[in-house]
Amino acid sequence: MIKKDLLSSIKIFSHKGTKPQSHDKFKIISAPPRLCERKRGFTLIELLVVIAIIAILAALLLPALAKSKDYAKLIICMGTLKQLQLANDIYASENTGWYAPIWEFRPDNTGERLSWDRHEAFRTCFGNTTGRLSRWGEVGKPWNMNYYDHWPVDYACPKSTRALADVKENNVCQMDLSYGYNRTDPSPTGTGGAWISWSAMYAGFRQAEIKKPESKLFFADCGWDFKLQEDASNLYVSETQGGTAAISYRHNRTAAIAFGDGHVETKNRTDVVFNADLWRMWK
Repeated sequence: MIKKDLLSSIKIFSHKGTKPQSHDKFKIISAPPRLCERKRGFTLIELLVVIAIIAILAALLLPALAKSKDYAKLIICMGTLKQLQLANDIYASENTGWYAPIWEFRPDNTGERLSWDRHEAFRTCFGNTTGRLSRWGEVGKPWNMNYYDHWPVDYACPKSTRALADVKENNVCQMDLSYGYNRTDPSPTGTGGAWISWSAMYAGFRQAEIKKPESKLFFADCGWDFKLQEDASNLYVSETQGGTAAISYRHNRTAAIAFGDGHVETKNRTDVVFNADLWRMWK
């Protein structure tokens, strides 16, 4: 019994560490090489479909981009109009309640009419010191007619093609090709109700005598003159066609307007044309 167990142990020990037989090995069989496949490109129909999709997307996006661009221009325009009326309020606070004159003749009686956009005191209230070439009463400094050209182009309405097409040296342009001031019924005495003569020495408004300033047009888009009038409110055709003292409906057929209380909004032609409550300061 002991011999039998001993022989069994010797057999087991003799098998340890021996190499496995050949039939126990794993055989690695390599797969046959895959044939090279030719890559397939777009067919003509697939290419045309892609082009058509791109064209459709462009047609959908471009109008939206154009509207966004126009809206950005409107925001710039409205910001400038708000600044103009703020400057007007500052001017009134410094001049016994009188707003900036729509025009006034030079005090030396030379017959030269000075419109609001060329009026140095108003320009100073606005913060525009560009082009201050001469002052009234300064000896040896003749009057300079180029005041029209001395507003930085950044203040021009971005939709005013006439102003932007006539930019002068030093990057300045005519302000009266962008914005106008309501002169429907101003008075040299501050009393309303009558049309003022073009030959009057002064045309303007007194702050305290304007009824419902929150509904009165002070400054607005224009393209042909420094002034705006109710009877010309229907003359605008385009940026290159219109009439003197006409308001311009250049923002998607609306005009940007600064009111007496300082707020700015847009109005379409229907709401502007011959609207006495909008135009007449004393009404």
